[in-house]
Amino acid sequence: MDVDYPSRLMSGYIAILGGQWATYAVAMLTTAYITRVLGPNDYAKFIQMQFVYGIFNTVFNLAISSAVSKYAAEHAAKGEVSRASGVLRAGLRITLIMGFLASITMLLFSNQLAGIIIGDISTTQCIILLSIATGLTVAISPLTSYVYALQKFREYSLISILSFAFWRASLVVALLLGTGLYGLSFAWMVDSIILSLVIAIPILRMAGRAETYPVTQLFSYSMPLAVSTYLGFLSQWIDSLLLPYVGSMRMLSMVNIAGTMTNLTLVLINSASTVLFTHFVMVDAIDGREALLEAGQRISRLLFYCFVPLGFFVGAVSDLLVFLYAGSAFSQAASLLRILSPFMTTSAVFFIIWTNEVTAVGKTRLLLLNTIVTLASYSILGILLVPWLGEVGYLLSKILCNIVAFPYAWIKTKAIVPVRVDFRALLLSILFSTVIIIPSTIIEASASSYLLTSASSILGFACYALIINKTGLIRKEEAKLILKIIARSLRFQVRNKKLNNKNFSKSSNYNESLKNGSKLINQIS
Repeated sequence: MDVDYPSRLMSGYIAILGGQWATYAVAMLTTAYITRVLGPNDYAKFIQMQFVYGIFNTVFNLAISSAVSKYAAEHAAKGEVSRASGVLRAGLRITLIMGFLASITMLLFSNQLAGIIIGDISTTQCIILLSIATGLTVAISPLTSYVYALQKFREYSLISILSFAFWRASLVVALLLGTGLYGLSFAWMVDSIILSLVIAIPILRMAGRAETYPVTQLFSYSMPLAVSTYLGFLSQWIDSLLLPYVGSMRMLSMVNIAGTMTNLTLVLINSASTVLFTHFVMVDAIDGREALLEAGQRISRLLFYCFVPLGFFVGAVSDLLVFLYAGSAFSQAASLLRILSPFMTTSAVFFIIWTNEVTAVGKTRLLLLNTIVTLASYSILGILLVPWLGEVGYLLSKILCNIVAFPYAWIKTKAIVPVRVDFRALLLSILFSTVIIIPSTIIEASASSYLLTSASSILGFACYALIINKTGLIRKEEAKLILKIIARSLRFQVRNKKLNNKNFSKSSNYNESLKNGSKLINQIS
């Protein structure tokens, strides 16, 4: 019986996306309690504990999980189940050793890690407990990659949600018992031991008999990828590396809260980015480079009108969001969020159009270049401005590094992919968003009422939606078309993989699928 691949992948996409949102919801709810119990200073130490955990987890994993996912998926698609299991076993042989080394290294340097990164030598015992959790995480990391490779998306999503929820729940219980940072670390360790057993036993049973697979094959794929993985980690955690030394631990807490709130919008944009890549590949393959650029420009118009106002809205109600999320002790984060949310949201739209077009034509090294330039410029600006201007210096560093790095990368790609966006839509979305938040800004300055400010902001953005609809800037047909585009891109992904596995790359049905998908893109105007 034939498998309905498009429906399967669509349901898988929904499962993974739902899992991401569920995980984010759990993080928001539990952090709301953790921040109130710990306060700004201890919460900053908790952030740094996660940073230490992340460093060793990322470095010692060597991107083996990605290699397991790739090769296990390839063999499973060909029906070579025992070969796919062999990939998992080979990956585990590597990560078990690397997990042990990660734990030993953390134990040996626990004093230095506590003093230098966390800034408190009394947290040495916390690092010792975390070393066990880190080693176990590295050791079992190929298991979930194997589940993902077999396209068991619901199971993968369920594992991710339950693991994260159990971890965060154990942290909350530890704080309820009044054990502080040491209790958090102990709960983290116990959680890792339990989850390792719960995850490993059923997945290893499911994998069954395994053929011998060369570990060198995994290394040949993972080692080049590890460099970009390390840069990605550094990009995500650069504030933990920089702010405690040029600013303060309190500033790190405020920046972390503001960044988490900014992600309310960025998560939505990243979800849209998930399906854009396949689209751009499809358009470039069928209609050529010019059609790709036009498609990117048209889609940028929709993204600007949809997401830029959302970024302004989050900024407008920043006081309320920060109060609900972290409590009054973190009220200083609201001023950061008010600036970061509109700017980062607007930048994100530029970035996903550029990223997906550049990746679609195979110029992935340019992404690495942009990451390096962004990190370098942010680090230099942060070192220069934060000690002098404090939080204002942080905001300037964040904004200026994007102003410096992104145009540089854009210019570097101009000869290959002269990416275009709809600047008229950008300016109109910023103009409308600015106008509709003026009443809420005035109310906040005069009355300092969360309720009035929020009500004014909601009313303003309801008016924005009405303006967009009545002026025809976004038509109903376009909204419906976006849903068709998502479905078509998922069908393209599956059919491409299915036909390649059977050597049917010249199939007329496949070419017809590409043409139909291209027509959908070209309907956007």
